[in-house]
Amino acid sequence: ENTTSKVIVFIGNNTEADITYKKFMQHSQSKPTVLFGFLSCGGRREGEKVYSWHGNNCNITLGAVNKMKIDENNWQKVILGTHLKLDLKPDMNAWLKYHSALITPLCIAIQYEDGETKKLHHSKVLKLSIEALKECLCMFEHMEFLKDSPHDMKLLKWPTMLLYYAMALLLPTKTGRLIAISHALAATSEVETLKEELLNCSKTYHYPLPSFNT
Repeated sequence: ENTTSKVIVFIGNNTEADITYKKFMQHSQSKPTVLFGFLSCGGRREGEKVYSWHGNNCNITLGAVNKMKIDENNWQKVILGTHLKLDLKPDMNAWLKYHSALITPLCIAIQYEDGETKKLHHSKVLKLSIEALKECLCMFEHMEFLKDSPHDMKLLKWPTMLLYYAMALLLPTKTGRLIAISHALAATSEVETLKEELLNCSKTYHYPLPSFNT
């Protein structure tokens, strides 16, 4: 219904940004420029207070799903005077898929163990989630969404146990609780949506995710 805005930005997790974009353009009368973004911060809300984790200048990752070139100067003007640091990506669809694959299995493991760090420190489910995130990343790499990798794919080469120990050490810290545990426990509907989107990708691409399905 919005026919006046020339640019619309969706900010947040979205495994199916390409599908969102297609549906939006099918129904839009004005056909604005549509971008997707993500804020690099985490935390929880308690009543009127928000406890969050972020750097002095919070990164806002921004890009299109159709590899459209973005005028960096214009967007630098938009965020001028804020505590945001612009990070433009040539393919935001790939970036969001990568991010969803990375966080969703971990969030599910955290929810399964009720966010209790003692349980997570010896959790078989957390170990399984490491295998699951690797599967999801491999799926998107196989479909060439990550051909121009939005992140460092060296993560795939790490042994599962090494990643598990790294997570087990990070999660009990104040930072770990804010950026992972608090968010996973608060955003149950969001995590469920991301899970369903990853499973839809698995069906669409005919790429099995045995650990993730477990």
